[in-house]
Amino acid sequence: MRLSAEVKSPDPMNDADRVHTERLVLRPPSIDDARSISALMTPEVSRWLASWPPAVDLELAGRRIAEAQAELDAGRGVDWVIERRDVEDVIGWICISQSVV
Repeated sequence: MRLSAEVKSPDPMNDADRVHTERLVLRPPSIDDARSISALMTPEVSRWLASWPPAVDLELAGRRIAEAQAELDAGRGVDWVIERRDVEDVIGWICISQSVV
């Protein structure tokens, strides 16, 4: 399946958009993460997340990544995937967004 989302891939050589800890890296999602995100969002996981449907296919994961990039570009939020440093494996997603009152 071809992803139609037009998403900028983060520059892997630019650490300015990443947060490093001893065990984890938080970084902007890239279209290359769509498969991992789709696999992570099982019904057992997404039932605890109000903003994700029970099943996330590759196309929806790509759209979510594109939406995250649009929110960042508009200055409304920052999304990061959470990756284990030792295996560079995506294990989650976190978002910080601006609340409009």
